[in-house]
Formats: sequence, structure tokens, C-alpha cells
Amino acid sequence: MLLENKIAVVYGAGSALGGAVARAFARERAYVFLAERDMAALEPVASRIAEAGGVAEVAAVDPLDPRAVRAHIDEVTSWAGGPHILFNAVPLPRTTSTALVDASVTELVDALNRQVAAQLITAQAAARQMTRSGSGVILTVSGTAWTGGGGTTGQDGAGLGDTVVEAMSDRLARELGDRGVRVVCLRSGMLAAPPAATGASGARARSPLDVDLAAAAETILLAAAGRG
Repeated sequence: MLLENKIAVVYGAGSALGGAVARAFARERAYVFLAERDMAALEPVASRIAEAGGVAEVAAVDPLDPRAVRAHIDEVTSWAGGPHILFNAVPLPRTTSTALVDASVTELVDALNRQVAAQLITAQAAARQMTRSGSGVILTVSGTAWTGGGGTTGQDGAGLGDTVVEAMSDRLARELGDRGVRVVCLRSGMLAAPPAATGASGARARSPLDVDLAAAAETILLAAAGRG
């Protein structure tokens, strides 16, 4: 098993991608801690993990609240020995304008702040614990269409946020690498999958979303295991 006895924390685990990744981690025998603003969104994910023989704990956590995130990571550390893997799949709002020249500055700046803050706050909290143990992996995602925001990556303010997240991840990787912590930014193009096969009637065998989510989850799994 790729992640046997590893402690994995997934923020935004109630989203489509977050749930798929959490299930993939649990399948490989990680102990998975699921976090989301809305506890109800986590219940179906935790149930599927348990039905498959995995172990999952759930918590209601606002990823934009630094104190709440630190408290959650500290609790995971106290209970299970610390996170070995962090993945953030928190869905983020999209701005309504597709042209930067027409965008509301207030709306654009708010979207940028929320996207970057959600990734940085969780990464900071996990990094503090991981550097103490001398190992761990922080997985970030640029390309919010993959985390449930909708729309096409790069058409609005979220595309600018993706650029900042990539730069932030690169800096974290340089700061934390010599302390045993890997930081991997998964761009949306790295998670793409071929379209689903079609039958003789032209009907798709599976929906594109199912195929993409499955492929994306496997890519993220391999990155978590150091094989990506």
C-alpha cells in the first residue's frame, strides 16, 4: 500500500475532487482526516471510506480562519502523531467577469485573497508540524476549475490567483525542502485525462467528470507517495 499508516489531512474534502482524493488516500491505507466548513458535506465521503474498510475522521473547519486551522492540525498531531500529507481542495468562488479590463476591482481582489489565503493558511499550519518531524508533503492545486469553482481556469481573477499559488508553492518548496518537507503544486493540465470512451451508439461509457476526477485523484495520490 502506497500510504500505509500515513496521516493525511484533506481540506475541502466535501468537494468532488477533495472527496475523490480522500477516498484514494484511504484506499492506500492512509488515516484520513476530512475537513470542511459544512460537516454535512463530509458525511457521504466518510461513509464511503468506512464502507471500503478505510479510516476517516471528520471536522468542521473554516480554511480561511488561521486559528481554526492551526487548532485542527494541532489536534490531528496530538491524536495521530502529526500530518504526513496535506491536500487542499477547498472550492473557491469565481468572479463574474471574464475580462480583466471589465472586472470589479473589489470582487477581483477578494477572489485573489480568498484563493491564496486558503492555500497558504493550511500550508503554514501543516508545515510547522512537518518540519518538527522532518518529513511530509504539502500538495497545492492551481486551476480552480478542478476544485469545484466552475468556469474555465485563467479567464478571470482566479487565473491570477493560480499564478500566485504556483509562486507561493515554489517558494515554500525552497524554504522547506532542506527540512524534509516536499511541496508540490499540481497544475490543472497535470490532472487532465483523455475523454471517456464512446460506444457504437456514440454514447459515452462514463461521464467526462467521472473520468477526470478518477485520473486526477490518482495523479495526486502518486504525488503524495513521492511517485509523481
